[in-house]
Amino acid sequence: MTEQNGKSWEGVVIKKNSEHTAAVKVSRLVKHPRYGKYIKKISVYQAHDTMSSKVGEKVRIVEVPKISKTKSKMITEVLK
Repeated sequence: MTEQNGKSWEGVVIKKNSEHTAAVKVSRLVKHPRYGKYIKKISVYQAHDTMSSKVGEKVRIVEVPKISKTKSKMITEVLK
């Protein structure tokens, strides 16, 4: 997949569910609407993994058309 037409995120692989599925944790900072303090929000996405990444590696995921019931993201590269 050379073109990246959808959104992309960087996260850490926290679990390998099966041979081609990985759980990726993505954290972001969001400003509180009333108090202005920055809060860390964490999302866990199920991603299709053809790169055979390992737990603890930092990866980039992008949106793709739905692959299965829970997977609509794909790991495109392993960063570290």
